Amino acid sequence: MLDMSSREEIEYDQLPLGEKYRELVKADRCDRCGARAMIRAHKQTFELLFCRHHGYEHFDALTDQGFMFQDESSRILDDSDEE
Repeated sequence: MLDMSSREEIEYDQLPLGEKYRELVKADRCDRCGARAMIRAHKQTFELLFCRHHGYEHFDALTDQGFMFQDESSRILDDSDEE
């Protein structure tokens, strides 16, 4: 699992997709239900976006397949308090 607290500042375009970090934005939507995406699962050239509910629901199955998870739910929930 990706440790968000220790991520370094990286150039997004210089890394292969499976190792990229990109901040999720309001326009990112869950691939299952269309709610705001808070979790990004990625592996090589493939990515899935999930709301918190569906991200946690599929976490075990996707990590077993080698997906890495980027969980931004705490940042996004904190941001929503300011709106």
